[in-house]
Amino acid sequence: MRKGPFWLDDKQWSQIEAHLPMNQTGLSRENDRSIRSGIVHMLQCGARWRGCPARL
Repeated sequence: MRKGPFWLDDKQWSQIEAHLPMNQTGLSRENDRSIRSGIVHMLQCGARWRGCPARL
């Protein structure tokens, strides 16, 4: 069971975060963990993207 607003726990996130590009130019990045949690949430529940909770 997940706890808190994120689908990925700290251990899972630390494994993913190491592979994210951090030196990109252009628009500033949003909260990567929150965005990935929203993607996982939508894939798990099968809802439409517009139905994604605002917190994700």
